[in-house]
Amino acid sequence: MTDEEIKLFSHSSLICDNHLYNDGELTTDFSTIEYLMSIAPQFGDVFFSCKWTLQNQSCHNFFTPMLTEEGLCFTFNMLDKTELLRNNVFLHDENYMSHGMKADGWTLEDGYPKTTSKDTYPRRALSAGFSAGFFLLLTAYEQDLDYVCKGPVQGFKILLHNPAEIPRVGMQYFRAPLNQEVVVAVKPDMMTTSDGLRGYDPHRRNCFFPSERHLAYYQSYTQQNCQVECLANFTLERCGCVAYHMPRK
Repeated sequence: MTDEEIKLFSHSSLICDNHLYNDGELTTDFSTIEYLMSIAPQFGDVFFSCKWTLQNQSCHNFFTPMLTEEGLCFTFNMLDKTELLRNNVFLHDENYMSHGMKADGWTLEDGYPKTTSKDTYPRRALSAGFSAGFFLLLTAYEQDLDYVCKGPVQGFKILLHNPAEIPRVGMQYFRAPLNQEVVVAVKPDMMTTSDGLRGYDPHRRNCFFPSERHLAYYQSYTQQNCQVECLANFTLERCGCVAYHMPRK
């Protein structure tokens, strides 16, 4: 291969399993991110049809592209970058992770205000069952299937996450195989902490209220956001750089 081909192959290997190639350069620049975005399946190639509460709508109304450790992904119902990230986070594109819809008073700790209408953001399910849910018809092209990068299993990785968190697709997901219908039922398990415990030291009650913990990159404190930030800080301290998908200044 030419030097240019080796460089692009090295970029591609960042989203493949480690067996493929690990002799690339130690660091990358923003051309790497642009390249990964350009070779990923584009929006119109992935989403064929979308229904929210059984109403046909354009998929562009629902999804926002973003980079994860798995490459380019599309996220539904996540907060806009202005409400998710702090101003010190550097983004390679001003439109990245931006959809322009503001949360109508919703917070992770308190939920929706009582005065919120049914048509709000983040979108909420108004009842149980298929008719109140989200329907997707996804497409994949045979010439795009790659059995070397990620192994023999093909299909889509889908992750459920709350609107105030960054999806970590490499950590937990379920798979939607090709040529199959997958129906997912979400059964929430909600754990709350009494306000009467606010007077206790966080280390004594063994948890933080979101308002008690300031994160450098994220506006909402959650355990997962904290873990992502800690991993980015540790990587920066140990290696002098962070992975292309991590938050950074």
